[in-house]
Amino acid sequence: MEVEITTVQEVSVVSASEVSASRIVKADYRDNRTSIEDRFWTKGVVELTNATSERRWVAYQWSVDLPEGSYRSEDARLCLDENTAVFSIRRIVNPGEKIEVEWDVEADREIFGDLNNDGRVDGADLGRMIEGWGISWGPADLGRLLANWTVS
Repeated sequence: MEVEITTVQEVSVVSASEVSASRIVKADYRDNRTSIEDRFWTKGVVELTNATSERRWVAYQWSVDLPEGSYRSEDARLCLDENTAVFSIRRIVNPGEKIEVEWDVEADREIFGDLNNDGRVDGADLGRMIEGWGISWGPADLGRLLANWTVS
């Protein structure tokens, strides 16, 4: 697959295409892979064309390396594996048919140390960590919590 990526104001603009005997795939999308803070987002469109004479599956998939952290997304098309986001679209396409699929998905980065899930890492989280010290948490965890400390 041929891929061209340019960056415009901290947004990656991606154009990808592949032509084979069985399929034609063209994708154009944007994402914030170079400026992720607490949220990764991507928005775009892919055209899936079946170049055969039989009905068949046509798919498009890409992956992006994310900064360290745990991520979660409500969209099942975005698989989050450690620090990699894998986006996948797959459709059954009739012979000669072109299907256009749009997407607009996000993945939130879970901040280590936000033990009470209030969006901040503060004294309440430190208290919870101390409660579980030696059982659930240890010195390395304290360092990670402090590195994400939220100033209010």
